[in-house]
Amino acid sequence: MKTIICGAGDVGKSIAGKLSKEGFEVTVIDDSKDQLKKISDSMDVKTILGASSLPSILASAGASDCDILIAVTKSDENNMISCQIGYSLFNIPTKIARIRQQDYLKGEWLSLYNKENLPIDAIISPENEVAKAIYRRIHAPGTTDMLELANSKLKLVGLKCEENCPLLNKTINELSSKLENLLTNILFIFRGDEKFLVESKTKLQKDDIVYFVVSNDNFNIVMKEFGHEERESQKNVIIGGGNIGYYLAKKIEEEDKHNNTKLIESDKKRSEYLASNLKSVTIVNGDGLENEILEEVDISEAGNFIAV
Repeated sequence: MKTIICGAGDVGKSIAGKLSKEGFEVTVIDDSKDQLKKISDSMDVKTILGASSLPSILASAGASDCDILIAVTKSDENNMISCQIGYSLFNIPTKIARIRQQDYLKGEWLSLYNKENLPIDAIISPENEVAKAIYRRIHAPGTTDMLELANSKLKLVGLKCEENCPLLNKTINELSSKLENLLTNILFIFRGDEKFLVESKTKLQKDDIVYFVVSNDNFNIVMKEFGHEERESQKNVIIGGGNIGYYLAKKIEEEDKHNNTKLIESDKKRSEYLASNLKSVTIVNGDGLENEILEEVDISEAGNFIAV
C-alpha cells in the first residue's frame, strides 16, 4: 500500500517508521533537508524535498497512485490544503490530517470536513487526545488509564496492584470465580518491563499493572475488590491554558456541570481568550508557581491538580 506522509517531524518520522516496518511503500515530504536526512538515514523510505501543499511536489511523490495521504506538518492550514489537493487533483482515497487549532475542531464547524468542502477523512488532534485521557483519568480515580467501549457501556481499565490489594497472589482462575458476575475479562499484565497475556495459573503480584474489561455498572465494585476506593473529586485546578488545558476545561464545563474548576494561565491575552470562551470555569491570570496564586485558587481544597 502506497502512503505519502507530509511532514518529517517527530510525528511524521514515527509514522513512517511504523508503516515501513509493516511493508508499506512510504514517501515522506518536507521542506527541511536535515529532517529528511534523519529519516532516510534510519529507514527505508523515499523522501521528497518541498512543500506538500504544492501539486508538483505531491505529483513527484507519486500522489497519482497513492492510497493514503497523512498530513502532519506543523501548520494546520498546510495539512488541510495538502488533503484538499490530494483529493481534488489526485483522487487519493484516504486523507488524514493533524489539526491542533481548537477553533477548527469546534462541534459546529465539523461539518466542514467532507468531500464537498474539506475532504479530510480522519483528524488527528494530539492535544485533544491528551486532554481526553486526562478527563477519563479524572472520572476513574485509582486507575492508570481508562477507555470507554461499546457506546460507554463497558470500560477498559488499567490499574496498579498496590500493597493493600486483597487479590494479590491469587490466580486468574481464582479471580474469575470470585468476580464471576462482576469482571468481564482480564486481558494482560505489565510486570516491570514485561507485558504478557494472562493464563489461568497466572498470579497477581504487587506493582502489577492489570488491564481488564468491566461493565459500567460494576466498575466501582471491581475497583474496590482491587483495593481502590478513591472517590471522584468535584474540585479541579488546571495550570496551563494552552490547547490541552483549554480543551480539558471545556470538556469538564460541558459534561460535568457540578464540578468546580479553576484554570491558571500566565499569559494575559490568553487568559482573556479563555475567560471569553469558558463560562463556568474560573480563570486566574498569574504564575502557577507563586504561593499567592495557588492560595487564590484554594489549592488545598482541590481533589485534582493538573499541570499542562
